[in-house]
Amino acid sequence: MISNLSSMKNLILNLILLQTITQAIASTTVDQIGRHKEKLANTKNFSLGMVGFSGHISENENIYRKILRSEFAKDIFTDIIRSEESTNEAKLYAACGLRTLSPPLFKKETLNILQKDGSASVLRADILN
Repeated sequence: MISNLSSMKNLILNLILLQTITQAIASTTVDQIGRHKEKLANTKNFSLGMVGFSGHISENENIYRKILRSEFAKDIFTDIIRSEESTNEAKLYAACGLRTLSPPLFKKETLNILQKDGSASVLRADILN
């Protein structure tokens, strides 16, 4: 009986610990995605693929890819593309994400953007246009 009681206590403690760790990980992930969303929404240049003299992936594209892999990606990209505060460069990343995740939503949201006059800084190779 004492052995079973001890085992039961250990099981309960392990379950409590597992729940605490899981909540901490989920909270950190949500916080990180929120910071990524904010950073991407305020980006000042757009680039995909290898850029710069050494041919590397830009920090903004890495953030875009992290958001794209998140479970909240479609909502985040929709928020960015609809926001008046988001830069045009951020809206280009959001459009790419929506094109991948939801082509019908991509068409709807990009029609709204195309009706507005605007410009964006686009990095090609190592030249900023």
